[in-house]
Amino acid sequence: MFPYYDPHVSSNLATPSPLVMIASYAASGSDASVNVQITVDQSVTTTNNVVHFCVIEDDVHNHANMARMMLADEVLTITAPGETVSINRTFTLDPGWKPDDVEVVVWVQSSIGQKQVVQATKAVPNYVGTITVATAPAGLGAEWTLTGPNGYNIVGVDGRILAVFDEGDYTVTYGDVPGWESPDPVSFTDTMIQDGSLTFTGTYVGGPFTALATGSLGYNGQGSGVAIIDFDGDSDLDIQVINTGEADLLLRNDGGHTFTNVAAGVTADVGAGMAAAWADYDNDGDLDYYLSKNGEANLLVRNDGGSFVGANMGTIGNTGPGAGVAWADYNLDGMVDVYLCNTGAANVLYKAYGPLGLDWLFLESSGGVNDAGNSACPTWVDFDNDGDSDLFFTTRSGQDRLFENAGSFGFYEFSNSTINNPGNGSGCAWADYDHDGDMDLYAAVDGSSDRLVRNMAGTSFVPAIGTPASAVANTRGVAWADYDNDGDLDLYQAKSGQYDRLLLNQGGGVFVVIPLGIDEAGGAARGAAWGDTDGDGDLDLYLVNAGSSNVLMQNDLDNGNHWLHLRLTGTTSNVSAIGTIVELTTGGVTQRREVTAGSGYCSQNSLDVEFGLGTATSVESLVITWPSGTVQNFSGVPIDQLIELNEDVSTGVEDSDTGDTPAQYALHSNYPNPFNPLTTFAFELPRPGRTTAQVYDVSGRLVKVLLNQDMPAGTHSIQWNGNDGRGQPVGSGTYFLRLSSGAFRSVKEMTLLK
Repeated sequence: MFPYYDPHVSSNLATPSPLVMIASYAASGSDASVNVQITVDQSVTTTNNVVHFCVIEDDVHNHANMARMMLADEVLTITAPGETVSINRTFTLDPGWKPDDVEVVVWVQSSIGQKQVVQATKAVPNYVGTITVATAPAGLGAEWTLTGPNGYNIVGVDGRILAVFDEGDYTVTYGDVPGWESPDPVSFTDTMIQDGSLTFTGTYVGGPFTALATGSLGYNGQGSGVAIIDFDGDSDLDIQVINTGEADLLLRNDGGHTFTNVAAGVTADVGAGMAAAWADYDNDGDLDYYLSKNGEANLLVRNDGGSFVGANMGTIGNTGPGAGVAWADYNLDGMVDVYLCNTGAANVLYKAYGPLGLDWLFLESSGGVNDAGNSACPTWVDFDNDGDSDLFFTTRSGQDRLFENAGSFGFYEFSNSTINNPGNGSGCAWADYDHDGDMDLYAAVDGSSDRLVRNMAGTSFVPAIGTPASAVANTRGVAWADYDNDGDLDLYQAKSGQYDRLLLNQGGGVFVVIPLGIDEAGGAARGAAWGDTDGDGDLDLYLVNAGSSNVLMQNDLDNGNHWLHLRLTGTTSNVSAIGTIVELTTGGVTQRREVTAGSGYCSQNSLDVEFGLGTATSVESLVITWPSGTVQNFSGVPIDQLIELNEDVSTGVEDSDTGDTPAQYALHSNYPNPFNPLTTFAFELPRPGRTTAQVYDVSGRLVKVLLNQDMPAGTHSIQWNGNDGRGQPVGSGTYFLRLSSGAFRSVKEMTLLK
C-alpha cells in the first residue's frame, strides 16, 4: 500500500497490495463507459476505502495525464480474500478531446488517516481496431479529416495511428498543401471490422523541388557552408562545400545535373572549415576565395587559371575562432576587401593594397568594426543608398550590429533597437522584398523568433510583424531569391532539427509557407545558397547539413514566367562587380538587386544578378550603378536568357540616355591617372543641388575642398592641381576624391607621381 498517489509507478511495482484491479473502457461517438473489477487478494486492513475515477487526456500542452473530469466515487466494502465487485461508470466525451488520447485512471484510497492509496490502474481501451493515416512525402504539414460511425471526427496533420472503438465505414479527406497538387482522389473510404486495421495514404505531387543527392551532391559529413560560383569560367555554376574536420568539396558542373568533385590540394582542406567567400580579389579574370576556419589559420586561395594556390601573407591567415566571411570594395578603390567574423575573438577587416610580388597585400584596418564579441555571419549592403557598402553582422550572444560606411571618415554604428535585437544570431541576408528601393534585412535567430526588418529609406528600421518569417524556429541559413520568377523575392529558411521552409512572397508583405517534401530538408541544416545550376532560368538551391546528406534542390517549376539573368564584369570597378546596384523595371514596378559575396550562414549565392519578370515580355528600364559611380542605362534588353555586361564597354544593348540632362548621378575616374601636376574628374547630376568635392589622403585627412556650391543639373568637370588647401604642393602618393550631391556619394582613387 502507498501513503499517497505516485504516478511514477515503476519504483513501487514490488510493493504488495491486497487488491487486484482490472479496468477497461469503450467509447462510441460521444458516449463512453468504464468498467472495473476489483478482487480482494489479501485481507484489506484500511478502512473507509473509496473507488475514484479520473478521465484524463494525454499529450495536452506536452503534458501527460491531464485531468479532464472526475466520475462519481464508489465506496468499497469488500475486505476478505476472494471477494469481488464490478463497478461501471458512463461519461460524455468532449468534442475537443482527442478520443485516442483519452484514458481513465481508477484507484482505491482510504479517506481517513494517511489516506493511503490501496491500489491503482489505468483502464484498458476495448478498441475494435487501428487506422493508420499517412501522407507522402513526409514533413508537408498536410491536414486531413477522418470521419466514421457515431459522429467520429478527427482532424490531424501528417502521419498518425489511431485506435477506434466502432466497426463501420471510415473516410479520410486530405486538405490542400500550398505549392503541391493534392492526392487524387482526395477522399478514401474503407470498412473497419473487429480486430481489423486500415491504412490510408495520401500522396501529394508537384512540389517545389526535385532532390538531387547522388554522389558528391549528397555528401554526408560535417558540412558548414556552401558557395555557388563559376570557378572554372565555363559559364555554368559550380558548388563548393565547406566541411568541418573533413575535406572540402569543389563540385564541377559537367552539365546534365552531373557534378564531379575536383577538390585537391588546398581546395580539399581537411581543417576546421567554416565558411568561404569568393571574389576576383586580384582582378585577373578568375574567382579566388577566402576560407575561414575555427581555431586554425585561415586561407586566402588564389585561382591561377584553374590552378589553386595558397596566398597567405601577413595576418590574413588569422587563427581565431573563424565564422562567416564576406567581400566588399568598402573604400571604392577598385579592389575588394574582406571582413572576417570570429566567434569569441576580435573580428577583422582586411583592406586590399594590391600586388606585392606574386601575392596580394591585405592589411588589418580598424575602422571601428573590429568587434570582439561572439560574432557569427557578416554581409555587406548599401542600406542607405549613398554609393558605398555598409556592414552588418549577427552575434551569437549579444546584439547584432550595423555599421554605416562614412568613406574616409570610417564606420559609424547605426543604433536601432530593431536591428540591434539580441539573441542567438545566425545567418543574415538583405533584399528589397517590398519594392520600395531600399534593402531590407532578414536575420535568423537560432532558437527564438527570426526577424524580418523593413528599411525605411535608410533612416530607420521597423519589424515586419505577423509574417511566417517572424516565427520561432531553429533557423541557421537564410537566402533570398525569386523562386517562381514572379518578380517578388522569396525566402529559404534552413533549420536545424526541423523541416526547412520556403516562404513564397505574395506581395504586400504576405508570405505563404511552401513545404519542401525532401528528406534532406529535415536534417541539421547549416548553409544554403541559390543559383541557376542547370541554366534553365529558374533558381536551384544547394543545402548543406551537418551529419546528414546534403542535397541540390532542382527547381523545375516551369510556370511560364519570364526571366533575365545578368553576369557583370567590372573594369574601373572591381572585376567581380561586387557592390554593383542593378534596377530593372517592368510593368511600372522596379526590382533592385545588389551584387554581394558572402551572406546567409557561412555561404554565398551566385554572383549573377537574377530577375523574375512574371508575365512581362519586355524590360522597360535596366539601370546599372557600378561601385565606381558609373551608371549605365539600357533599353531593348532581351529576356529569358543570361546576358554578360561589362562596365563602360558596349554590349550590343543600346544606351537609352540620349538627352541633355543625365538620368543618374555619376562620378567618373580621373584622367590622366597617374598624373602630374593636373588631373580632371567628370561628373553628372540629374538634378540641381548643393554639391561638394573633397580630396583626402590615405589616412583620411582632408587635403582640399575643390567644390562646395549649388550646381545645376548636367555634365560637369573639375580639376585638381596637386596642391592642398593652403596652396602648397602635396607629395607623391594615393589620394581620394569624394563627391556628394543630395543623397549621392561616390569616391575615386587617384595617384600623384612626381
